[in-house]
Formats: sequence, structure tokens, C-alpha cells
Amino acid sequence: MCIPRTNRIFRTISEGNRPWITVVDGFGFPDPWVNAYVTFLAWQDATPYHVRRQAAILAEAATWLTQNDATWARMPLSEWAFYCLLMMPHTPRHMQTHIETLHHFYAFWHWYHPQQMPVQPFPATHRDRTEWLTRVLTDTQDLPYPLPF
Repeated sequence: MCIPRTNRIFRTISEGNRPWITVVDGFGFPDPWVNAYVTFLAWQDATPYHVRRQAAILAEAATWLTQNDATWARMPLSEWAFYCLLMMPHTPRHMQTHIETLHHFYAFWHWYHPQQMPVQPFPATHRDRTEWLTRVLTDTQDLPYPLPF
């Protein structure tokens, strides 16, 4: 059975108390991956704005993953590069925010449940992630497939 594309869109629902936001799929079911991370952020005293911002970024990424029949745990860095290319209308600074959020999300899951998330696909340092994103956004014609990083 094919799920209609319109039901694959993840969205955020604001709440009054911590964690201030819940990410749900098109059917209204909470996303266990994103919501566990969002709850962790909220209880680590992240501001409501920060929690909502990261939840919105992860909801967008979850929608992209679902529409491409991918999963968080099996998404290589080369495929995240294509995600970045699809988001080209955004500024590089905006994209850097997305990459940092994804990196922190993967770091949380790799720490919390390494069997579920055995790999952190993003480069380890902020500088390396910035260089990676710059290369992805500027060298689009010369990128090999699959990407070696």
C-alpha cells in the first residue's frame, strides 16, 4: 500500500509546557526519533526558541527522508549532500544551521542508543562541517557519486 505523499509531511505542534513542541507525521503520530531529541534539548535548559527551531529543522529533514524512502540510521553523508543541494535557495548561513542541528541530532542518538545509530555521518568539528558544506554548495558539478566524505 502506498502512502499518499501529502501524509508524509512532518510538522510541529506547539505546546505550552516543556518540551514546548512535538513533531508529528502526516497522520498525527509523534516521531520517536525527533521527539526524543527535542525532549532532551528542553530538559537541558535550551530556550523554547532553540528547541522549536531545531524541531522545525528536523521535521523538514524527516519529511525529506520519508519522501526518499530513507531512514535516519542508514543515511550516508553523500545523501545528506543531496539534501543540501535541494535546499539551495537558503543562504549558506541557514544551511550551516541545518547541518549543525543534524550533527547534534546524530550525536545525541549515537550517544543515547549506539545500536540504533551506529554512525555519525557528519564531520566531527564545526570547521570540517563548514568546509564540507562549502564544498557541497560550490562544487556541485564536480561532486563524485557517491561522495567520498
